[in-house]
Amino acid sequence: MENQQTAPEALIKTVGEYASVNIKLVKLQAVNAASESGASLASAFILLMIINMALLLLSVGVGMWIGEYTGKMYYGFWAVGGFYTFAALLVFIFRRKWLKLPVRNMLVKKMLG
Repeated sequence: MENQQTAPEALIKTVGEYASVNIKLVKLQAVNAASESGASLASAFILLMIINMALLLLSVGVGMWIGEYTGKMYYGFWAVGGFYTFAALLVFIFRRKWLKLPVRNMLVKKMLG
């Protein structure tokens, strides 16, 4: 008789332990996904800063080169500025297709993968 009473208690204890372990697992998976996403964003930010600096120096050089070729320095910088304005307009028009969807899909894959 005593054995029958301890079986439900043991089952309740086992279910409680299972729930506790399952909660810990979900927490660890969430921390892993968040840390992986954070590390990806940090490395992308650093890479973006390096590319930005290289692009800035390249733009000044191209602006000066075009300015030297045309005879007026400001023509070169206007040409480079016009190119960047056109590029910014293209990115603005296609921002959903080129930026939002790929970034969202990458984050979802990292969180669920």
